[in-house]
Amino acid sequence: MRIIKKLLMVFCLFMLCASGTEAAMSSTLPQNEFSLGGIRPEMTVNEVLDIYGSPTSIDNKGDLVYDYGGTVKIFFWKNCYKDSNEYEVQSVTTTANNGFATPAGLRVGMSYSEMVALYKKHPVAAGPKIGKEQGYYYYGKDGIRLLVTVADDKIISIKCYVSV
Repeated sequence: MRIIKKLLMVFCLFMLCASGTEAAMSSTLPQNEFSLGGIRPEMTVNEVLDIYGSPTSIDNKGDLVYDYGGTVKIFFWKNCYKDSNEYEVQSVTTTANNGFATPAGLRVGMSYSEMVALYKKHPVAAGPKIGKEQGYYYYGKDGIRLLVTVADDKIISIKCYVSV
């Protein structure tokens, strides 16, 4: 009888842990939220050019970097996990309130509390703090992330990227 009670207790504990893990995994943002200004990781160069046209400047020393107006940078890479030789978006970053936002409307210049209210069903993970700047992460599937940097309670940059 004692063994049955112990086994039942272990089983209940296992189920409790499993349900907590499932709840944490389901708290990631929906995949369609991982874009800025309509640009999302894994888009091709041509798809970006179709939306925004030619960049202000191009840096092709190493990986390819498009700069739009000094406030939007799009990093392209040749994804080593795919059998393609084509450049695709690894990350898109905005550092100004320039129209680039997530589909839900998260943009540079909003307050931290506005960000939390916007994604209230999805917990945010605090990253490292460097000086006045605090990074916050939202996670998606397949290594896709949103990094929001806040200083003095204001969002100063948003980066949407696929983790390498």
